[in-house]
Amino acid sequence: MSAVKALQDLYSSFNSPPQLKGWKSSGGDPCQESWTGVTCSGSSIIQMDVSNNNIYGEIPYSLPSNLTHLFLQHNEFTGSVIYLAGLQLTDL
Repeated sequence: MSAVKALQDLYSSFNSPPQLKGWKSSGGDPCQESWTGVTCSGSSIIQMDVSNNNIYGEIPYSLPSNLTHLFLQHNEFTGSVIYLAGLQLTDL
């Protein structure tokens, strides 16, 4: 699964919250457009910060594989974080 598709699925699983400005459930490119909380290095998504947005939903099993920093605090997420074990996160 592509990194962009993973973020689109994440956005949909959170019921497309308006706090995540620029995010799309289909189409778009977070590295070429301004998606709130997404940081890229070239065309690779390396950081996602959706903290402090009062977002509800389940953490999906697929996240961008190049992600090294993930910030989820101060939201109402459900689900297991076991899927995050396969990522090379340096900051969670």
